[in-house]
Amino acid sequence: VTVDFQIISVAVKVELDRSVYPLVRWGDPLVVYIRVTDPSANKNPYAKETITLTTTGPAPNIVLKNYTMGTMTCRLPSSVTLTETDVNTGVFEGSLRLYYYNCMNNSAMINGIINVSYVSPYGQGSDWVTATFRPTTASLSINATVVKYGDYILIRVVDPDINLDSKKAEEKPLNITFKGTLGGVTLKSGLKLKETDKNTGVFEGVFLIAGENGDINVVKAGDTVEMTYIDPTPGYTTPGATWEDLELTTTFKVASF
Repeated sequence: VTVDFQIISVAVKVELDRSVYPLVRWGDPLVVYIRVTDPSANKNPYAKETITLTTTGPAPNIVLKNYTMGTMTCRLPSSVTLTETDVNTGVFEGSLRLYYYNCMNNSAMINGIINVSYVSPYGQGSDWVTATFRPTTASLSINATVVKYGDYILIRVVDPDINLDSKKAEEKPLNITFKGTLGGVTLKSGLKLKETDKNTGVFEGVFLIAGENGDINVVKAGDTVEMTYIDPTPGYTTPGATWEDLELTTTFKVASF
């Protein structure tokens, strides 16, 4: 009996979910998704296998660096495990979470990089990929400048720097302050902005304007309300400089009729 079979060589490949990542001064972590294709690491066609990428040692697989600032001393997990997407695929995926204390709050990382490399332990080649860290200046807008009690207002914040997970449409607290010129403004607790889709960096919310029992309660009709959003990582910040919050403001008026 003669059995013919063909061996197909598939190149090793390393991929990241983005080419540019934001920086994080505090709060939730930035998620970096990593994919490695290495069919030779698929040793058991009946089980989902794993491979490991290191962040330490003489030849780490994952390195954070700014060419002008040198290699950064960052507290990273010692390794990242990638799991095969299914049995017999030879494609391995995993993620690295970078918190603010993992150099993400250090402006020296502006224009810095994350470099992920992989060498097949079975002699099937190697690959590497690089992405950049770069902040972006946010924007704040509303869909109406004059409203009345009972109207709904759409608030939009465009801020790629709070788009921390490219595989989720995220929700963020309504971190906007409201100030009336004639009286007070109170907010219903738990208000949030929702990302319009995965990885857009555009966050929106629709809120009821009222004198009381609304989402945004403006005490006095006829008042002009100033909204302020703080961008903690404006895009004009230079590497190594002290972060300076950028205040973004817009206003709307509650008609007295």
